[in-house]
Amino acid sequence: MVRSLLCRHFLMDKERSTSSANQVGWHYYYGEGVERDYSEAVKWFFMAADKDCAEAYFYLGMCVMEGKGVVADPEEARR
Repeated sequence: MVRSLLCRHFLMDKERSTSSANQVGWHYYYGEGVERDYSEAVKWFFMAADKDCAEAYFYLGMCVMEGKGVVADPEEARR
């Protein structure tokens, strides 16, 4: 139920703002209100990063560095 609420929050945001996508990713990254799912978090962080959200870039870098939800690639994470 919480998962659907998070997705609904994003879908109701008419501009699909970076903060909404990043916030949903954050919930999945930390397991706040939903089961922790790094792959799902990466998906949402990518959506936010596509709109130049600095925080989303940070979290994507952390995921790539540590191999959370994606294959670890420390060299790529440093970019």
